[in-house]
Amino acid sequence: MAAAGSRVPVLDAVRALAFVGDLSMGQPVDHSTRTAWLAARIAQAARAEGLALGQMGRASGTE
Repeated sequence: MAAAGSRVPVLDAVRALAFVGDLSMGQPVDHSTRTAWLAARIAQAARAEGLALGQMGRASGTE
């Protein structure tokens, strides 16, 4: 168990929620990660810039 006052990085919390969501919907456990990766590739192909592309990269673990 974590010590009182310890913090969980937001990205780790989001990935944990995505993992649980994938399991609850009967998807493979990396479904959300692959979806975010695909969104980042599409955004790059569409020449997206700035904040939106960076957020997708962090979500997909490709940044």
